[in-house]
Amino acid sequence: MKNKAKQVLSIVLYGIPLLFATLVVQPMGLLVAFLAVAAVLILLHHEERLPQRLRPPEALWPGLSLGAALTITMHQAAGYFATGAFGGSMPELLASYRMFGFHPNWRTVLFSTIMMVVLITWPRKFPKLSKTLPAGFVGIVATTALNLLLNPVAARTVVPELVPDWLPFFHRMPTSVLSMLLIFVAWEHIPFGRIKTLFAHRNPLQILLFLALVGTMFWFSMLWVLAGAALVWGACCLYRLLRPKETTP
Repeated sequence: MKNKAKQVLSIVLYGIPLLFATLVVQPMGLLVAFLAVAAVLILLHHEERLPQRLRPPEALWPGLSLGAALTITMHQAAGYFATGAFGGSMPELLASYRMFGFHPNWRTVLFSTIMMVVLITWPRKFPKLSKTLPAGFVGIVATTALNLLLNPVAARTVVPELVPDWLPFFHRMPTSVLSMLLIFVAWEHIPFGRIKTLFAHRNPLQILLFLALVGTMFWFSMLWVLAGAALVWGACCLYRLLRPKETTP
């Protein structure tokens, strides 16, 4: 019961500020898409609990997770350095960099780096406390408080922040902190062991699917790749359900 209570508290402390930030920074339709993608990724992450016939191909989760991590890193690097670059796909992002150049906001980089240090050191220094008080929440509170201290007047700060005044305290959160949090979470959940096993099995179809997922997700829009991956998964499930059962002589 205590573990359940800790998990609920952890979700509340970690998730609410991030959810508020997503509502502010992203359009509502994109938020719904992100939540749907998150649900699919969580399901894939726990695929071993699914019935055998409904399990996805071996390469699906490793390919999607690594491709997503690379894509998130490239896109959120613009937020980390506050360069102003934007784009829904890698070609668009590169074109944006070519247009705006690379001119980091070093005040923003300070908050991003503090967040990175907290994410790495907090669970190691306080392993028990971090289960109740997640590093992400601690980093958000610490950097927001520091921003309030260094830039007390919101109108004069050059640090990109969450804008609306109706969000108490967290509306002064530097947006680069969220970029660092997204990058960290993306790389934290890559199943490197499964990727190693995938290549050890030397199944050319699985390896090709893995490389295709990583490459296309990195270069094109994430949502299109996820839709394609869902079709591959569905086709595999349909094949397993409809194939004739093997009879023993």
